[in-house]
Amino acid sequence: MEPLNIDRYHDEDYEDDDSDDSTMGMLQPPSTPLTHNDLGSSSSSSSIHILIRSEEFHKVIVGAVVLLLVIVFALVLALTSTHNTPKTRTSVELFGANYTVETTFVFVHSYGLAGSIPEAIGNLTELRSLSINNQLSGSIPSEIGLLTALTFLDLSDNLLSGPIISEIGLLTQLQILNFNGNQLSSSIPKAISSLTELRRLRLYDNQITGSLPSEIGLLTQLGELELYDNHLTNMVPTELGLLTSLYWLYLNNNQLSGSIPHIMCSNPRLHEIRVDCPPDPSPVECSCRPWQCQCGPE
Repeated sequence: MEPLNIDRYHDEDYEDDDSDDSTMGMLQPPSTPLTHNDLGSSSSSSSIHILIRSEEFHKVIVGAVVLLLVIVFALVLALTSTHNTPKTRTSVELFGANYTVETTFVFVHSYGLAGSIPEAIGNLTELRSLSINNQLSGSIPSEIGLLTALTFLDLSDNLLSGPIISEIGLLTQLQILNFNGNQLSSSIPKAISSLTELRRLRLYDNQITGSLPSEIGLLTQLGELELYDNHLTNMVPTELGLLTSLYWLYLNNNQLSGSIPHIMCSNPRLHEIRVDCPPDPSPVECSCRPWQCQCGPE
């Protein structure tokens, strides 16, 4: 047997390893050489990409600046408005009690209060209902006309005097108006014709003078008209015939003359008309059905 030559095998393995290493370590040339055009295209693509990013960044900056300016302008406007707007009272003292300006109902009944209605009541501009029945005196303040949200106003059974203020015509949402049981004088203002939502008008038991204004015929929603126990004079206006929603009409104990418009007699809603009849010195003729026409006080 031939002896194994270990050196020979070792040398061959070594030579093979060197050959492989040298091959793996060499850089392989590209299959197609790069040209100047390829290099130029790559450079242009990179430049366009950078330009697009630059434009997007510019838009973001501009948008942020615009937003900041809007915020600054809004803050300046708010501060200016706050500085120029007078401070309003947050509460109103009325008959020994404090009411916030957001109060919607005030009822003061049977507490024996005296004095007058304060002008500060005009600050309660959110009032929907105001009812004061005591021993208040003095005149009705014109500031009542500022309470334009009122639907219910009752100042009956006090000691109020002076005229019915013309500012009452500003309360165009009013549905109930009770001024009865006072000492109000002068005439019924024509401005009352603006109260086109009115359902009840009670002015009885006062000292109201003058004529019943023809403008009252514009109150077509009126269901109750109570004017008795006053000093009204002259003819009953024919415009009363326009009050087709009326079911109570009380004109007795005045110095009126003339007649009730006959068209009122055909109103199916009419329940009662009360007037002064003969031998009263100031009779008012009523030609409706007997159960509709009543004479004198109840």
